[in-house]
Amino acid sequence: MYLSWIDYGVSSIVLILSGGIGIHYACKRSKPASTKEYLIADGQMKILPTAMSLLASFTSAISLLGTPVEIYYYGTMYVYSIFAWLIATLVTVKFFIPKFHYVGSVSIYAYFEKRFSQEVRILITCDYILRGNIFRDCAECFSFLQGLIDIGGLSKAFDILRDGNRIQLAVINLNPSIRYTIWSILIGHTFSTIAQYACIQTQAQRYMCVKDTKAAQRVIWNAYIMNVIMYMFCIFIGCLLYAKYSQCDPLRAKFISRSDQMYPLFIIETLSRFPGLPGLWIASILSATLSTFSSGVNSLTTVIIEDIYKRLVKKHSTSADRELIISKVLSTIIGCLIILVTFVVSYTKNNIITIVIRINGTFSSPILGAYLLGFFSSRVKSRSVLVAICLCFIFQTFMLVGSMITVPPTDQHGGRLPTSVNECVPSVNDTMPVTINQRLSLLESLFSISPLWFNFNGTIMMIISGLIFTFIFDSKDAKEIDRSLLVSRKEIFSCQQTMEQSDTHHNGEVLLTDVMIEEETQY
Repeated sequence: MYLSWIDYGVSSIVLILSGGIGIHYACKRSKPASTKEYLIADGQMKILPTAMSLLASFTSAISLLGTPVEIYYYGTMYVYSIFAWLIATLVTVKFFIPKFHYVGSVSIYAYFEKRFSQEVRILITCDYILRGNIFRDCAECFSFLQGLIDIGGLSKAFDILRDGNRIQLAVINLNPSIRYTIWSILIGHTFSTIAQYACIQTQAQRYMCVKDTKAAQRVIWNAYIMNVIMYMFCIFIGCLLYAKYSQCDPLRAKFISRSDQMYPLFIIETLSRFPGLPGLWIASILSATLSTFSSGVNSLTTVIIEDIYKRLVKKHSTSADRELIISKVLSTIIGCLIILVTFVVSYTKNNIITIVIRINGTFSSPILGAYLLGFFSSRVKSRSVLVAICLCFIFQTFMLVGSMITVPPTDQHGGRLPTSVNECVPSVNDTMPVTINQRLSLLESLFSISPLWFNFNGTIMMIISGLIFTFIFDSKDAKEIDRSLLVSRKEIFSCQQTMEQSDTHHNGEVLLTDVMIEEETQY
């Protein structure tokens, strides 16, 4: 089946309209945008639009395409992720957002310079650098309803899922190579989500787009609710994928070349009788891609300007106009580099969501570990953190490369459930390789660990090594610490927010307080 010219027309119109909105507001602007407005919208964004922006950057096309496939192959254990997100939201609201607003910089990594040193801030930034919703809802709701009709209703879909052992809610196996268990989700995925919510500039920059700490906390709670709804929908779509393809796995039947193509195949087969709807769905996926793309480009530009460029030229004055030009040039260069990386990733055989989880675990775990050390240990100083970051990064990169090379994407020992090609038309002669009592080597066992544990392992390694090196370098680091950068016992056990936003200017950075002062002087 192929897309019709109507589908191409609908997707083109939607994308043109989306682009037209941006062009309209760019032309409507009465004065050139300042660097602050370009990066954080002058800190005057409203709560609901900011929460939707946070959702759009977090719920990417990768999630929309990859999550249903995970349900198809591994069952419904993924539903416990909503509890991991809840814990991550609580931790972010209680500990991270108050500190970000206390520091006051548009870059969340400014905390590391104040708590440790400029070198730690730059190293963390380098680590990070290495690392359209209404239409989408309409198309996905229709595909969900039409898919249920084609299968024979909700009860028929449930029977197929039960017979195929896809309804799994009590996998408590302690084997770390099993992809989805209670432990890997509630522990491993919680750490991964905390890193995603609190340590990645793409998401955390949204917290700085609103006026104060309380507003930022309301933003993330709104985003959590919308995120749960969106992912529950993806889980239902994954259940429909299995109900439709339970007796004819498109990947094994070679109807598709990689698992990420299964959901698009489902959409085309389900909605092709309604001209224009497949095109609307494609436009929604492209919109999700562009929203994540634009968020990533903007956040990368932010940290390069704030954490590296201004650190290198701090002795020389830089005009606001020059900063704005540099920001736009950087955005263009970063965008081109991301497109090049996309072509490389397209040749991998793993489900794209698996790749993303591993990459996030590799590069965000040193950042999360550094934040936790900074929050909870006053003895940890700059040198200890620098060495710990390097060791953690080397180990995590070793794990990433090893897992990508040695663990085949169809490996059954990770909890992947069996599929069938018995009812494919035309018939398919396919046999799944079965290995009995295969013993993995030590390295293979290490590399086969579930991707959900990547962030947890890296964070724990970062914390332990940071504490160990503290005893080695303790006497050589004597920087006085601002106690407000630490998390006190009162903050841990108090239900009320005690941290107030700082009104101090730091080294010429873009601060939220700069915005507030400018607003007050206008009246």
